[in-house]
Amino acid sequence: TLDFLRYFGVGYLPNWIHPVNRLKNKNLYPSRRLIIPTPNHYLAAVLKSDRASVKKDYWKQHAGNIEMFNSDAVVPNQLVFIVEGEIDSMSIWQATNGEVNVAAVGGTSGYSRLSSFLKTKELSDADKLNYFFVVCLDNDEAGRKAANDFVGKLIIAGYPAIAAFLSDGDIKIDANDILIKEGDAALATRVQKIIEDAESNLDAIKADVEEKRRERESRAAQKAAASAQIDKTVKREIPAQFKLTAEQRDFLFAGDTTDLDFARRIWFMNENRIRYLQDVDKFILFDGVKWNMPQNIGNGILFP
Repeated sequence: TLDFLRYFGVGYLPNWIHPVNRLKNKNLYPSRRLIIPTPNHYLAAVLKSDRASVKKDYWKQHAGNIEMFNSDAVVPNQLVFIVEGEIDSMSIWQATNGEVNVAAVGGTSGYSRLSSFLKTKELSDADKLNYFFVVCLDNDEAGRKAANDFVGKLIIAGYPAIAAFLSDGDIKIDANDILIKEGDAALATRVQKIIEDAESNLDAIKADVEEKRRERESRAAQKAAASAQIDKTVKREIPAQFKLTAEQRDFLFAGDTTDLDFARRIWFMNENRIRYLQDVDKFILFDGVKWNMPQNIGNGILFP
């Protein structure tokens, strides 16, 4: 409907040519396209009636860096569908009369777009629990693998999430395929079934997120304690072993346990017996007789 197209700002160009081709003045083959925009990018989708005259690889072309589509749908306290493509997102929105929040990440490799978007919100662990994602990618092998990967990463990041698919079969099918072949009502029914199943598992999913958060905090605390102990030992033994001047002490211990701090200490204590070979990306150590390339340098660098 016209209202549907206006909601997403969809446009139409009867003689679209990719902007890069226009600039290079080559492959100037115009085609009729729907223009589906995001803030700094758009998808140009060839009309289905024209696909026979356009190579399949060029049915959907992006102009600009791919962005999340309909990111405004990612809100707390509401279930949010994550799908691959812009047209899938619009298909679910149409079938459910806009009652389901759905955003597209631009393919199976689009997790980084969702992750970057969520990081801009700077949410606390408690706030993250108010989000609930249903990762509903295509049901082919690549889609299923990516969906499970998305869910694992979201849960590690602290967000409740579950993978779901619009079809149980192995044949690739997406939301737009169902909309075209079976109609709005059929797609809406499948979406509603996924919602019901997801909501029935929400408490268990949140509990899993909380458990993994506690495990991360425990590992971080153990790592911090071990790092603090190492740092304490280093700060005590290095000055005594090397008889540091006040200036040297300030240089080596002005910071704490960053990579730069460790690099300064390693350089100071091993200036004449360690070298880095850039061509092979390896360190070598001098044992007093010859240079060696150990498999694991380990703590031998710190205390010769």
